[in-house]
Amino acid sequence: MSEHLASQSTDGVRVTRRVALHGTWALPATWALCGWSQARGQDPTGARGAVDAFLREWTERGEALVAQSDPNEDAHLHELCAGLARLEPGAFPPRALDAFAGMGMTTGPVHQEASFLVVELELEPGAVVRAHNHVGWAFATLGAAGEAVGRHFEAEKDAPAPTEVGVDFRVREVSSTLLRPGRTTTLTRTRANIHWFQAGEDGATLLDFGVRFPDPGDGPQAFSVMEFDPEPADPARRIHVARWIGNPYTEKKG
Repeated sequence: MSEHLASQSTDGVRVTRRVALHGTWALPATWALCGWSQARGQDPTGARGAVDAFLREWTERGEALVAQSDPNEDAHLHELCAGLARLEPGAFPPRALDAFAGMGMTTGPVHQEASFLVVELELEPGAVVRAHNHVGWAFATLGAAGEAVGRHFEAEKDAPAPTEVGVDFRVREVSSTLLRPGRTTTLTRTRANIHWFQAGEDGATLLDFGVRFPDPGDGPQAFSVMEFDPEPADPARRIHVARWIGNPYTEKKG
């Protein structure tokens, strides 16, 4: 994504502007892993030090994973989730900037390296994060506050590339998870790679932990939102008719 909406409040008025972010999100020069926000409260137990160490460790482990010729993404994510289970979700630093604000959610990077990214998603009550793919990524999503339902899908064989918008194909819902603080759900490049979220009545904060693999250069690949028919075409197998619609989060408005 090369352009995003940034949002801030000025004298009670919310101002939204576009921020050009070339290639990857760039963190402010003054940002450091220990640059915590007062909004996250005090740290009497030293939980933030544990989070700092966690981010350093998993940055290195992400780099090691993508360097392997045949990486075991599921094993990596299981170990990452085990590490997250030992941490306090509220001890993670807040997002460094608002990379996108709209459609009931505000998102932005918490931590970013070439192969390891942490993104915060702050969702308003009932807000939906539309189903979308993650070409070239393995992700773990952590509930940090409130609660949200997460659903994962896999495209059936012969599905069109994400660049082929508007073409019907079939997807199978492979999991549904209630995310509360400390609970996780995962996807890999080949398993459950399309996910969807809806916040509960009090809203939710989620943290995405992503490992980014090099572009294989084997054909058209792109991030895309997926629309799917609410009622399954095959209820027994949870098969839905779906179609790619492109990336509405970077469309210019007006």
